[in-house]
Amino acid sequence: EDRCYSVSFTREAHKKRPKWDSGVATVRNSKLYLYNEEGKHLLLGRSLKIKERLPVGREIYANMTTTLIIESDMSIDEFTSGRVFQRTAAHKMVALEKQPLKKRKFT
Repeated sequence: EDRCYSVSFTREAHKKRPKWDSGVATVRNSKLYLYNEEGKHLLLGRSLKIKERLPVGREIYANMTTTLIIESDMSIDEFTSGRVFQRTAAHKMVALEKQPLKKRKFT
């Protein structure tokens, strides 16, 4: 059964203060695949075998540097349609619009 999850992930698990990003994890044929919020494929499903449904809050160590935390379930239809990536792009645009413009000095 194919499943989809909204996740937070870091590729800096070895650092003292890792930077966390949002993304989507899919489980297909018991293999986990990770995508960032733009839809870029980040992690192949070779190293991890997932056989059960993942509960919210579950922490997964995908490899030496990548750690995922399951945030919520998501429908496969939402993932395949691309709506999840459009939503994150829209949130980024709103955040950029709210930032004040920096004053530049012209020399």
